[in-house]
Amino acid sequence: MGRRPVGLSDEGRAQTAALVPLLRTLAPDRVVTSPLARARETADAVASGLGLPLALESDLV
Repeated sequence: MGRRPVGLSDEGRAQTAALVPLLRTLAPDRVVTSPLARARETADAVASGLGLPLALESDLV
C-alpha cells in the first residue's frame, strides 16, 4: 500500500458515500488531497458529492 497506486475497495467507496452527508453539515468550502490514488479517489467522491472544488497538494505525500 503506501504510495502504490491502489484505489478504494467497494467497502471504501461505500464508506466515502456514507460520509458525504456528515461532511455537508460542516459546510466545507473546498477539498484538499494528496495525489495518491486512494486519497484522490476518496477526495473526488467527496468533492463531487458536496459540489466543491478539489485541490491536489503534492506536499501531502
